[in-house]
Amino acid sequence: MARCPRAVSLLMNWHSLSLSDRFLRWSMDWTLITRLGEAALLLPCAVLLCLWMWNAGQRDSAARWVRICLASSLLTLLSKLAFLGWGLGVPELAFTGVSGHSMLAALVLPALMHHLARASAPLAPAARPGASMLPLKGMAGAAVGIVLAVLVGMSRLALQAHSVSEVVAGLALGFGASFVFLAGCRDIAQRRASRTHLAAVAVLALGITVSRIEIPTQQWLERIVVYLSAKERPFRWPGSAVPAGPARAPAQAHIARYTGMV
Repeated sequence: MARCPRAVSLLMNWHSLSLSDRFLRWSMDWTLITRLGEAALLLPCAVLLCLWMWNAGQRDSAARWVRICLASSLLTLLSKLAFLGWGLGVPELAFTGVSGHSMLAALVLPALMHHLARASAPLAPAARPGASMLPLKGMAGAAVGIVLAVLVGMSRLALQAHSVSEVVAGLALGFGASFVFLAGCRDIAQRRASRTHLAAVAVLALGITVSRIEIPTQQWLERIVVYLSAKERPFRWPGSAVPAGPARAPAQAHIARYTGMV
């Protein structure tokens, strides 16, 4: 019943909302969905994937995965530091840094779901020269990961944690990095995952998603910025400079809070 006043208010203002806002603000639990993009969940999953490949003898793939994750994370970090420390953003697009939730979800989920799908399938003969780049089950798993990552990006908009430009940048960076990694998996022999591997991923995903475990990345970023920039507090755009119009929807409160939430 606690949701009734919110539902009534939403219906009363329904006519004034754009189609995108109507979709984003309906009854879906975006708070739960956005937790699928938490660093507390996806960073351990990325480590598990690396260890999984290393243990399977796929040392080159594990090393490439580490390099790709580090490069993507570094770009995201630098974009946030650039704004919080020195105000380097794009006011017209309400851009204050790459969305970390969107980037991590787009990077980790397709790769993780691809490997889970392949490893949980019956062992298949080694791929022939010229065969499809990704086995069918692997492609299906990656597609599921892509859908989940897009939902995470939408949740950041619905929760007004990011602007459209920041979410799009995060998804583009994450998907690009994930596809680069998966493109190098064409010659990887299929290895069947142990029940321990599958159970570890399932328990981690369920536990982090439904719990309140979080990594205070935003607070860490602010402390780093204050130290590096020798300023008393992180940068924020003046209230008079907060962009208005389509570029700001639906994250109307985003720049006013100056935060570049991860």
